[in-house]
Amino acid sequence: MASPPALDIALRTVHARFDKLNTESFIPRLRQLHSEEYQRLFVQLPCILHYYLFEDIFANAGSYRQSQDPNNGLVLFGSRQQFQGTPPGGIKAEVQGAISHLIPRTEVPVYQAVKFYQHFVQIHPFYDANGRIGRFLLEIYLNLHGIGMEWKKLYANEKWLKKLNDCHRRRSSPEYKRYLGFLVSHWQKYTFYEECCF
Repeated sequence: MASPPALDIALRTVHARFDKLNTESFIPRLRQLHSEEYQRLFVQLPCILHYYLFEDIFANAGSYRQSQDPNNGLVLFGSRQQFQGTPPGGIKAEVQGAISHLIPRTEVPVYQAVKFYQHFVQIHPFYDANGRIGRFLLEIYLNLHGIGMEWKKLYANEKWLKKLNDCHRRRSSPEYKRYLGFLVSHWQKYTFYEECCF
């Protein structure tokens, strides 16, 4: 088996692969699917995307964290490692739960998309690229509803990270819905309407 590439080459490769991803290549296929097929494909997409990004770089490309991994597959994430991802045994069910927010033909696509993203990132199903994969799935979903994202403007305003972390902290509390509303309102500022695909 070939050795993995050096870190700087691996990072460049992952960035180059991600830059080649295009939501438009997914949309025609998704548009033709019935609700159950649509959900099934979205459930498979995180692992498909992870494999695409990390093939020949990580041995676990395309796989969720496993309990036989170091530290039993448990991870901490966030700027101060303040959040713990879902234990490996619960990842598959939690990802399905997060994907269930991506309801086709909803009247509130931005709300559903942001709810999915917050849930998916908090699960932290992979060791790497959770945010990137989650944002790409969110973008596919919004594009299906005729909505685009101004990503550069969102990234330039770091309030979105604070609001995201506020939701992570309150995921199991009665305050969660209110804080999710703050996060959705913030993201909504960076959306725009395109021609609807559904």
